[in-house]
Amino acid sequence: MNSAPVPRTPSASSTRPGPEPESEAAGDHGCGAADGGGIPFTAVDRYFASHGPQVDPLLRMGAVLGFAGPAPTLAEVREHVGARVPFLPGLTFRAGGPDRRPTWEADPSFAVSAHVHERRVPGGWPSVDTLLAELVDTPFAETGPLWEVWLVHDRAGANDAFALVFRTHHTTRDGVGLVAALEALFGRRTPRAVVWPRPEPAIAAGTRELRFVTTGLGRWLRPGKHLPYRDGLRGERRIVSVCVPTSRLRAVSMAAGASWHQIHLAALTGALRAHTPDAFPAGSRPLFAAMPVSTRLPDEAEDALGNHLMAFRVPLPCGTADPVERLRRLQAATAGPRLLDVSQASRVFGRSLPVLGHWLGRTIMHPRCMPLLATSLHVRTPFEFAGRAPDAFALAPGHLPGHVLTGAMITCSGRVQTCFSVDTALSDADRLPHLWVHALTELESALAQKSASDPLR
Repeated sequence: MNSAPVPRTPSASSTRPGPEPESEAAGDHGCGAADGGGIPFTAVDRYFASHGPQVDPLLRMGAVLGFAGPAPTLAEVREHVGARVPFLPGLTFRAGGPDRRPTWEADPSFAVSAHVHERRVPGGWPSVDTLLAELVDTPFAETGPLWEVWLVHDRAGANDAFALVFRTHHTTRDGVGLVAALEALFGRRTPRAVVWPRPEPAIAAGTRELRFVTTGLGRWLRPGKHLPYRDGLRGERRIVSVCVPTSRLRAVSMAAGASWHQIHLAALTGALRAHTPDAFPAGSRPLFAAMPVSTRLPDEAEDALGNHLMAFRVPLPCGTADPVERLRRLQAATAGPRLLDVSQASRVFGRSLPVLGHWLGRTIMHPRCMPLLATSLHVRTPFEFAGRAPDAFALAPGHLPGHVLTGAMITCSGRVQTCFSVDTALSDADRLPHLWVHALTELESALAQKSASDPLR
């Protein structure tokens, strides 16, 4: 296994006892692994760690919080983060173990000061998207846990503003884990104790799960449409985003009986259709997107170390002109029972049979099957630092190797931010956020017209 994206140290033991839930105290930086043993990589951890260094920049992700007012000192930020790390034991772990059986192991030399840094910029505050892209694309240190917090402020102190940037690597956590880490580090609520995912016995991979994989694999591997781009993918990305109030999605949800994620998928479908209309004539094959589905159990912490998800293949009906019909088709494709089947089968293969799960992940998430990723995330507690709420927010989602783009929607403090991580080979990427908003507006208008024509509905 190529370990370039995830620096590792040799394991001190070949034994790998299972994790012990609810074992960390508030002042302990341990993660709950028993007797100094490591926590095995999930199948998705193996997938992300198997890529070479040329793909590594795409797997970095993070978020920026922008604040008005004078900047704190670096010491104050380190003190704040240090007080929160005990609630995030995974932040003290690094990759270790042999290549064939990688594990997460406690870093004996962990120090908060090695992960919290300061960057002073000259006058002229960059946009949050630009700032986030610059810091996310910066390589990590060669050793230690893969995360950092950066305090960014004006060099001369003339600008009364600052930013706090959290960045990490997709091998260490998924999108849900990224949000959970942000909530624990900068959320208003006190973080809860972590319950680590439990390895499930291999016998749990029974007839039902095997039937699900064998019957679904052929459908997942069926080719679909691809977005046109020039000169081949470049492996370089841009971050562009847009914000709308949550009231707009809430109104659409009530009118259509759809989840917010389904609305995001519908708006994304409309945006891609408008971006390249010639590629999606009426009746054309759907454009398939990878949609992450969590494999966590109800009592497992969202900040559990590693990736606990599997990709569900969603057909985006870009060839359908009617925005209400697009939403209806996406509601049918992403109905709850179907996602539950994916979660249960993926949990078994991802944890109990990681080698098979790794192969399934690489096969299913290959760009010829799904050339883009669509996800949505929710922040449950407002962000703050030293009693101050941020006035700007931006997210840099992970970007799957070989994919054209990732479209991520995140709801936070009454706002919905839709962020696109786009390979620079795709022309006019700056238009995508505005096209997403336009597609949402079209959906709102179509639902209003439908309601007006059928007042008893």
